[in-house]
Amino acid sequence: MAEVEVEPRWLKSVHTHGLDHLGLQVVSITMYGDLLPGLTNVTDRIRYYSFFPWILHRYAKDVRSTSLAKWREHLRRAEFLLALIGKWHHRDDSEGGEAVVGADQAKKVLDAMRSAPTKSWRLSKWTALAKAGEDGSYFANRNGGYGQYYRSVLAELGLITIEEKDPGVGLGPDLGVKIAELCDVQPGREEFWTAVRDDEVTLNLVEELGSHLCPCALTSFDEERAFLANLMFGPDRTTGVNTRRRARSLRLLLAMLNQSDGVDDPVSEFRHVAYFGHTTAGRKYVAPPELQHDLVKWLVYEASEFVHYSLEQAFLAVLARLKTVTPKEAALESFLPQLAQESLSASSTTLKLGRDKRPWSSRTLGDLLREAEANQQPLAKNVDDPWGEMSLLPNPPEDAPLTVLARSLGCLLSVLARNLFPPKPFSFFENLDTEFPKRYRVNLETVRDFVQKNLDTNAAAAYTDILSNWVLGQHIRVAMRKLRQQTQATFKVAVEEGRYVWIEDFDPTFTNPRLRQAFRFLRDLGLCGGATDGWRLRSAGKQILEVPDAK
Repeated sequence: MAEVEVEPRWLKSVHTHGLDHLGLQVVSITMYGDLLPGLTNVTDRIRYYSFFPWILHRYAKDVRSTSLAKWREHLRRAEFLLALIGKWHHRDDSEGGEAVVGADQAKKVLDAMRSAPTKSWRLSKWTALAKAGEDGSYFANRNGGYGQYYRSVLAELGLITIEEKDPGVGLGPDLGVKIAELCDVQPGREEFWTAVRDDEVTLNLVEELGSHLCPCALTSFDEERAFLANLMFGPDRTTGVNTRRRARSLRLLLAMLNQSDGVDDPVSEFRHVAYFGHTTAGRKYVAPPELQHDLVKWLVYEASEFVHYSLEQAFLAVLARLKTVTPKEAALESFLPQLAQESLSASSTTLKLGRDKRPWSSRTLGDLLREAEANQQPLAKNVDDPWGEMSLLPNPPEDAPLTVLARSLGCLLSVLARNLFPPKPFSFFENLDTEFPKRYRVNLETVRDFVQKNLDTNAAAAYTDILSNWVLGQHIRVAMRKLRQQTQATFKVAVEEGRYVWIEDFDPTFTNPRLRQAFRFLRDLGLCGGATDGWRLRSAGKQILEVPDAK
C-alpha cells in the first residue's frame, strides 16, 4: 500500500469545501484551454467583446478622468443599463435575453419601472460603488461583470490593455479602437451613453434601445458582427496560434450542426459526437479532413472526462463506506483491500453486463478488459450499450456505494476497451509539453499504462492499488499541496491513529469546456439558430465551413 501523509486533526478548524479533490479537473481544464482559447465559462455573450471597448472609448472621450472611482461608476451604470435593455427586450423570457450581467436585479427594477414608463430613474440607485455588494446593488464586484468575467479575455484578445496607472485600463490601439469607432456611429449609442453619463433613464428609453443594444441585436449591425466573427475565426485563418485553435473548434461545432436536423442540447450532442463519432441518434459524424487533428483532441478530452469522473465517483463511494464502518474496519492495512474485494463480489450478470456469473474479484483485470472488448456494441449503438461508457457511469444515490465502485471500474475498462484515443494522447495538444503526464500523475495515459501492466493481476488487488494510489493517496497529496498555498484545508478524509477518518463528502462533476458559451457566440453571430427552432446551421455558418481552413 502506498504511503500517505497524515493530516493533523487541528486542520479541521480551518476547513473549506474546495474543488478538484483528486487534481484531475486541472488536466481537463488545461486541455479545453487549448481547444477554445479566447472565451471562458463566464464570458456568455460575444457582444460584450465590443460593448466594453466602446464604453471605454466614450469614457475617455467625454469624461477624460483617470479617477478609478469615476471610471467604475460609469462602467457599472453602463453594465446595468444594458441589463435593463436585455431583460426588457426579452421580457417574455424568449431566447436571447439570457446571461446578461446584472440580470436578476434588472428584472426586479423593471417590475418597478413598468408602472411609470416616463419616470426618470437614477441608475446609480442600483450601481453606486458605495453600495456594491449590498442588497439592491446589481453586482458585488466593484469592477462589475467586466472585471469579474470579461477583463482578462478582452486583454488577451488585444481589445483593451491592462495598465498600472488609474483607471487601470486602456483601449487596444488596433482592435479596440476599431471596434469602438464602429459601434459609436450605430443608432441608439448616443442615447445610451447620455443616459450613462447623466445617470438618468426611463423605461421608454430602455424599450427604444432594445433593437439596437440588446446582445441579440448583433446581427442587425453587419460591420460589428463581421468584426467579432473575424475576432473568433481570424480574417484569413492563418494568423495567431490561439485564433487557429479556437476557429477549428468552432468549425467543428458548425460541422456538427450542419450534419443534424436540429438538436435540443448542442453541448451534450457535440460531446457525444466528439467521443463516439456518432450522434445520439446513431448517425455517423464526418469532420472536415483538415479538422481531424482537432477532433482527436476533443476525443482525448472526453475520454479523460470519463476516467476522471469514474475516479471521483469511486472516491465518493469510499467516503460513503467510511461513514458506516467501525474504527477497526477503517484500519489503513485492511480497509481498501476489503472494500475492493466486497465491491467486486459483483459479477457481470448482477451488473447486467453479460452472462458471466463469476465474481469480478476472482478474475484478472485482463479478463474483464477482454470481456468489455468482446461485448461492446458498435459505436452507432453506444447509447443502449450495457458495456458502454454512458451506461456504466455510476448513478448514486440509486446505486449503493459498492455498486458505484464496481461500475466505476467498469467505466474505466470500457474507455480502455474502446481504444479510441492515440498511444500518446496529450501529444496532440500544442500547449502541453512532454512532461505534462508526469506533472499530473493520474491521467488517461497513466491509467491505460497501469491496466496494461496489470492484465494478469487479480482485479480486486489491482483495484486496491487504484483506490490507494489514485484515489485516497492522490486526494491527500492534492489537499496537502493546496494547504501549502492557502490557509484553509480541503481534506475529505484524514489519516489518524492508523485508520482512515471521514471528514465530509463532495459532488463529483464533469468539467465544462466552454461549449455552451461557444454555441451562444455562434448563435449571436447569426451562424446558427438557437433553442427556439432547434440548434441548426444557417447560411452564414455554411459560408464559414466552405472556406478551407489553414493547416
